[in-house]
Amino acid sequence: MKKQLFLILTISIFFTNIASAKWIATIHAQGEHLKGQSKSVISIGVADKIKQVSAPPTAPLYSCEMVLYDSNWTKKLAKDIHQENGENTNSWIIAINPGGNVASPFASKKSTIKWNPSQFGDGTFKLISGWKPDGECVIPDMRLITQMDIWGGNETLFFLIIQEKDFGTIN
Repeated sequence: MKKQLFLILTISIFFTNIASAKWIATIHAQGEHLKGQSKSVISIGVADKIKQVSAPPTAPLYSCEMVLYDSNWTKKLAKDIHQENGENTNSWIIAINPGGNVASPFASKKSTIKWNPSQFGDGTFKLISGWKPDGECVIPDMRLITQMDIWGGNETLFFLIIQEKDFGTIN
């Protein structure tokens, strides 16, 4: 009886979490295969309630690291799900270190970020260089381009994803 109750409770919690999410998209970063961590994964989205999951601690050795920052710049996150608010835009701040700490800090290394546009909610998704909305738009439509190479040393580069909702668009 306890096992059945646990299974029913687990399934109920799982489906409740799915039902409250409007959409969740996963973004993958892949650095060069050197020493230590070479991959990072983050999730963005919109749901009925805010859901934030802290990023894991930085690995001692890594060739790529990607995290999200909350809007107050106080938390490094692995998942940042915004609450549905009726506004026309949402945005997420991404920080990526494309070179990591396993090679010369001055050597330029490549990391590639990838996403599946079918996971996005309604509207247009833009990728902006920097963390300000008026930065250079490097990908005007993330539904048409699904990956980008980022070059750099052991440094943190910032990008901003902006969702501009178009309520006439059906995903």
